[in-house]
Amino acid sequence: MRHAGLGTAAGSGSPLPGRPSPAVAHPPATRARGRSPALPTPRTAEVRPQTPPVEPAVGIDVPRQPARLVGIDVARAVAVVGMLLVNSGPKDLEGAATTAWTLAHGRASLLFVLLAGVGMTFLTRRRRGRDLVGVLLWRAALLLALGVLLGMLDHRAQVILPTYAVLFLLALGLVHVRSRWLALLSASLALLGPLAVLLVLQATGREYVRDDAGAAPDLLDTLDRLVLTGPYPLVTWTAPFVLGLALGRLDLGATRVQRALVLAGTGGALASIGLSVLLVAELGLPTSPAGFDHLVLMTAHSQMPLWLVGGTAAAVAVLGLCLLAAGARASWLWPLVATGRLALTLYATHLVVLHLVPERPHLHTFGLEVPLAVMMTSGAVLLAVLWTGLRRDAGPGPVGPLERLMRPPWEQRQTVST
Repeated sequence: MRHAGLGTAAGSGSPLPGRPSPAVAHPPATRARGRSPALPTPRTAEVRPQTPPVEPAVGIDVPRQPARLVGIDVARAVAVVGMLLVNSGPKDLEGAATTAWTLAHGRASLLFVLLAGVGMTFLTRRRRGRDLVGVLLWRAALLLALGVLLGMLDHRAQVILPTYAVLFLLALGLVHVRSRWLALLSASLALLGPLAVLLVLQATGREYVRDDAGAAPDLLDTLDRLVLTGPYPLVTWTAPFVLGLALGRLDLGATRVQRALVLAGTGGALASIGLSVLLVAELGLPTSPAGFDHLVLMTAHSQMPLWLVGGTAAAVAVLGLCLLAAGARASWLWPLVATGRLALTLYATHLVVLHLVPERPHLHTFGLEVPLAVMMTSGAVLLAVLWTGLRRDAGPGPVGPLERLMRPPWEQRQTVST
């Protein structure tokens, strides 16, 4: 308890003789019979300074988020389950299974990258300066190495981690950009990036082929696929990441912001679909290998602007819905929360599992695509729940093995020493 001053002789409870009592209102003494009054010691009377909170690295006023927004974990779970479904699921069958595959195709990856931008903004609230640079360089190096290793496996899927690694390096400069310029940069990349892809393909006489950068024969081809012509080219996929950086600066814990994300995202997604339908009806489907007539398409992973804008808008809507759901009924979402906290581990594990399963023609012939997709997605959620339960007493911090590896070794040594 803090005391402004006692106004008494040392060790006594009466005013000093010959001096008036100070004009300070004191509460009446409540002295228990047979006990001396408990006076504050210098240790209890001192005022201890408060440690100032760490400001964001961007040097911009950013609303503080709660300790952990579980809605982000839920959205991350939706993204990783969608990617598992796309890479293992039934794309050539009829019915609800193919509908689910179509809805997740491309959009799950965009949601994954959008959430990477949001998480990057959260990271800059806890670190700054050399600490932030060291963490980003460490994570970028590990993601690049992991992406190259996973790209060597025969899983018949495209690996997004090399693009992730470069985005983390770009974040070293992007986190210092103001929100309005981030929004403008994201919109510019979504519109001009597809044009750059088409111009390069036309100039080189190539068609768009979704080949991993990690499987390229030389360094020049690796850079070409990573920046322009691969499955996740930076000229287009930087757009959702940059938008995520800007969204992370909003007060995502506020219900009004969450509702705005749902409305804006849904409107953008529907508008992109409607515009594509109108343009195709008016101009027809593309006939050239890589001409500007491809700009009317909404095909997943086509890198065209309508697909990129519509898919990113759908990711924004999903983020808003997950935040709303977690705020209203967080208890029944805990399996998804656990899945979201192991997103990187589950993503890497499912590629290893796909490397071990038989070839896709055999799965299609015997009708095993749907059971494989169900086992992959439900198994991922079950594994996350079990692992999180086992790690519940391990304290705060990353849960999954790869998530813990993302922490630099010097931070882990500090944690152990304390």
